[in-house]
Amino acid sequence: MRPKLFWVLLAVVVETGFAQTRSVTDPGVVTTRQTITPAGTPTIFKGRVYGVAFGTSASELYVLNATELFHLDQKANRVLGSWTLGGNPGLQSLRFDNKLSTPLVGLVNQNTGIQLASIGANQRRVLANNLGKNLAGAFDTAAEPDNKGRRVAVLPLVAANKVAIIDLEGKAETQYASTGIAPFGAAVARNGSVVYVTNWGGRLAKSGDLTAPTGLAPTADRVVVDERGVASTGTVTRIDLNTLSTTHTITVGLHPTAV
Repeated sequence: MRPKLFWVLLAVVVETGFAQTRSVTDPGVVTTRQTITPAGTPTIFKGRVYGVAFGTSASELYVLNATELFHLDQKANRVLGSWTLGGNPGLQSLRFDNKLSTPLVGLVNQNTGIQLASIGANQRRVLANNLGKNLAGAFDTAAEPDNKGRRVAVLPLVAANKVAIIDLEGKAETQYASTGIAPFGAAVARNGSVVYVTNWGGRLAKSGDLTAPTGLAPTADRVVVDERGVASTGTVTRIDLNTLSTTHTITVGLHPTAV
């Protein structure tokens, strides 16, 4: 092929196959000497942050870190105090309880397993322990006593597919109720009558469902999945705390967390 003919053909291919155009949906932006200003005041911690909760005022903030609980004046960006956890923190497992005037933390202690503890003011008090193994979720507390006289906290036990119902005054034994797969967060009614629990892994499998194991152990839970092997359900379980029974299973989006 002659050189001139080759270049003519190449020009035709480029023009027809890769023609430039200015009418594109998103032409993009070329940035030059631009800076980003963070929203708010950043506070740096050593290690992962697992949860945050306001205290008695809008300026008082508690931060659940990998090894410690920090007490901050967030307006002044100043640390007021810090306390060693004594275990591994749960996921978003921190709440300030107005009745007890102290932060509560869900964590896993090496010796006593999952526990709920109040930490702060240079003291650490275990409210319940030996609740399970592996991982605690985002718990909630009732604002008022229930019809049995208990003011309860409901703590998700992620690996056990249960929640622990804990009497915050320690007068009644801890009770348990079943949930969906991998419960994450809980929201308790003000009077402690019911709790809504989000389930990471969705509903329990039924006959005919396509499932996959959540781990390598022979006893690992089987989660409902789609044809790709991806978890395909997300649910919220409504539990009557008087009877410890599920009253409703609500279908929501995949992998629900905070509630």
